[in-house]
Amino acid sequence: MIAALTIAAVLAAAAPAAADPLTAEIGALDAKVFDAYNRCDLPTFSGYFDPKVAFYHDTGGATFERDAMVEGVRKYICGKVRRELIPATFRVYPIKDYGAIEEGEHRFCELATGRCEGIAKFVMVWTKQDGAWRITNVLSYGHRAATLEEQAAAAPRVEVRTSDVGLFYRVYDAAHGAPTAEALRRDYIDGGSDGVRQFVPYRIKSGADLAATIAKHRDLYDHARECMSVLPAVQAKLAGAFQRLAELDPEAAFPPVTILIGRNNSGGTTGKSGVLIGLEVVCRSSWLQPDLSERLYHLITHEYGHVEQFPDGREDATPDTVLKQSLVEGGAELVSELISGQVSNIHLQSWTEGREREIDTQFLAEQDSLDLSHWLYAGPGTPEKPGDLGYWVGYRIAKAYYLKAPDKRLALKTLLALKDPKAILADSGWTPGAVY
Repeated sequence: MIAALTIAAVLAAAAPAAADPLTAEIGALDAKVFDAYNRCDLPTFSGYFDPKVAFYHDTGGATFERDAMVEGVRKYICGKVRRELIPATFRVYPIKDYGAIEEGEHRFCELATGRCEGIAKFVMVWTKQDGAWRITNVLSYGHRAATLEEQAAAAPRVEVRTSDVGLFYRVYDAAHGAPTAEALRRDYIDGGSDGVRQFVPYRIKSGADLAATIAKHRDLYDHARECMSVLPAVQAKLAGAFQRLAELDPEAAFPPVTILIGRNNSGGTTGKSGVLIGLEVVCRSSWLQPDLSERLYHLITHEYGHVEQFPDGREDATPDTVLKQSLVEGGAELVSELISGQVSNIHLQSWTEGREREIDTQFLAEQDSLDLSHWLYAGPGTPEKPGDLGYWVGYRIAKAYYLKAPDKRLALKTLLALKDPKAILADSGWTPGAVY
């Protein structure tokens, strides 16, 4: 209590200096501490705290050992929450012959959804001994739900992870383009993110399978390296798309995007780690947008359409017919168009031009089939004989439904829930040959 009162007295008596060296130094340290916190790099995070750090949490109680505090982070934070400082609240005050007091507010964002729904105040006391800064006291208090205005100001902040691409090429280059199965397993699959490991069961499969694919298609992996240069531009563009998605769907989730290197068999999918993008496939998919940054941008927004689908988790409530799965893919294409300005599979527009009625009539005849191979997931085909036409037909049905509906937000919610594909088709007003 005395310590808390002393801190309060100092804060009341002192005025924060604008951009002074101490503020800059503590600000840089704060960024390093919470970078480690957000990445769950607990050895680095732990190193910034005194072994006897006193940690006071208004709802969690108090601890007086660094190990206990770090264990709490491991248990309640790692893989679940990201911390963001609210810059306008950040203040630093000197403590004579000791160190500094840092105070401010920060928000906490759920990794699973990207939503920043919690806010708290904090005070940290730093001491500098033998040239090294350490935190000796932490107060975490005033925990509350963020207001709608605060959530709107904070969201959406989507983490776009590209570190797996760099990791792959370090392994690749160390082996002069011929990495062994063991090196890929140990240094890339096991050493990479959760996204890489989620690519394993059905896509990468194993280090041996990946090594064999690299040996067979080395030119493809050499070429994919060139695509790394567009990643910063794509990341910058995505911010606007995610903001538009948040406006269209207030319940939208915003999990991370992980860009990685796979086994040349998947350009994009979703999993527990969020959106997963196989860069080597996107890089060679020249039938999509000619500009690589646009291609990657629209593919990610398409996959975000899938993230928002079946929010109640009842994807298996209806059979996976041609109609249903085409609306799954077509709904994702509609989301992509609404938030990025274009569908991902834009090539199908020109490849089907003039043949819409013929294609659509065949689609209606096969809409109840459980054999998807004529319409989906069989490859792009050629301009003369295009494949995966379910994407294009499903998109046009979904768009017809959306345009016809007076309540656009409700229409999008219905399309994403996809509880009754037949009703959506009937209510859409779509007819064979219709172009939107």
